[in-house]
Amino acid sequence: MNDDYRDEFPFGAVDRASELQAQIYHTIARPFVRAAVTTFTAQASRSVHPERLSRALMSSRNLMLAGFKSISEQVRQSRAKARVDNPFLLAEALYVQHIAHAMICWRDLRDMMYELMFHSMWNTPLQHYFSDRYEVQARQMTREELRSRPDVQFALKMIATGGFIEAVIRIMALLVSDRGGIRRDRLDRWSRVLTENEPFRSVPSDRLTTITRQQTIIATLEREQAIETLPLCWMTLRSAAAPTWSHAMYPVPSRKCRRSRSTS
Repeated sequence: MNDDYRDEFPFGAVDRASELQAQIYHTIARPFVRAAVTTFTAQASRSVHPERLSRALMSSRNLMLAGFKSISEQVRQSRAKARVDNPFLLAEALYVQHIAHAMICWRDLRDMMYELMFHSMWNTPLQHYFSDRYEVQARQMTREELRSRPDVQFALKMIATGGFIEAVIRIMALLVSDRGGIRRDRLDRWSRVLTENEPFRSVPSDRLTTITRQQTIIATLEREQAIETLPLCWMTLRSAAAPTWSHAMYPVPSRKCRRSRSTS
């Protein structure tokens, strides 16, 4: 198995060429085609397509072949099974095997020819350059570039404002940034708190997403100030909803754990 996907590099140039052709067609040719083609001409062109027309001519839809239906019924009813030692059966089997091997050989030659033509057209240094220019490498923005964004500036202006929801989400963001990650069980608890418990359950999902983004920006770019301004919401955190966030931050120890602490 080829795990580095080197054989898929030519498809980048194919993809770009296909998109360019589609853009050119939609910009230049498509308006004229839509204006010129009617329902009747579209149906007529569909009916006279070579693949569809060749099959229609050899079917019962062709009036010149209408009599073959009755003839085939007569042949089917009067058909006599050949004997096992009939030499024509052996010749037929050999002929079928010959045709099958010939078709397999021609299929392999055709596929090899298609592959060689494909690589000769799309696997050249010029096409590699054509496809590499299409790949946009994402660059991580610096902190100065992030601070210049309007949404980031707006979030930093709101650092000293907010209530219970903003404070809890900011604590979560601070914990994640401090530890560099989050355990799966804690992530599950936070997800349940933000989706099942009040007052988070009453907040629209888009609004909760905006708050999470703003508090993550604050905790990432202005960590010290985010911690200093957090006590402004502390009185709200000590309301009746405090057990919700405390349970999310610190899980209740198990019965086995509490028993071990009591014995010690």
